Amino acid sequence: MNGATMVRLRDIGKWLGGKTPSKSTAAYWTDGTIPWVSPKDMKLHEIHSSEDRLTESALSASRMSMLPPGSVLIVTRSGILVHTLPVAVTRVAVTINQDLKALIPAEGISPEYVALALRSASKRILKECTKDGTTVASIESKALLDFEIPIVPLTKQRQIVAEVDKQLSRLEGAISNLTDGLRHASLLRSAILSSAFPTSQPQFRPSKD
Repeated sequence: MNGATMVRLRDIGKWLGGKTPSKSTAAYWTDGTIPWVSPKDMKLHEIHSSEDRLTESALSASRMSMLPPGSVLIVTRSGILVHTLPVAVTRVAVTINQDLKALIPAEGISPEYVALALRSASKRILKECTKDGTTVASIESKALLDFEIPIVPLTKQRQIVAEVDKQLSRLEGAISNLTDGLRHASLLRSAILSSAFPTSQPQFRPSKD
């Protein structure tokens, strides 16, 4: 990437971990309103909510940090890391559990650009930063924070994100059209076969002559 500087992830913002308040304390979970993101919520590239929610008392008692919108979330401990590195940008303020790490990007760093860079380098990250000998696949924190991504000026970051989004949108449209075409072809094939071999055949009646 022309004009890019390779920068360690630890140097592009503030990194935070998460916690799990006691599940046995109902007051921490009942009627909670604060999103608490765990790996099961990391199926999309943007986070707008979570399956589990905390109460204010859980936040206070556990001394957990609220992450602002625009934070980049990364799964660092989960069986899914065997083949996939889930990365998302949160659009709402959230908390996270201990199986995720969060980056609050520094000024001049686009969270969407960082998320895109991480996804593009996911195979290398999984290969170079995965811990050995753990029961559940895990990313080693120091190795992750020392991992380098190319950083360009903010204007260029936004241009790259916009161009990638445009190209991916075109690809998704093409896939949708192809899927519709294949579905139509399948229906047409069934109709042709049905017309050639109708399910209800006229019964043979012997002649009385």
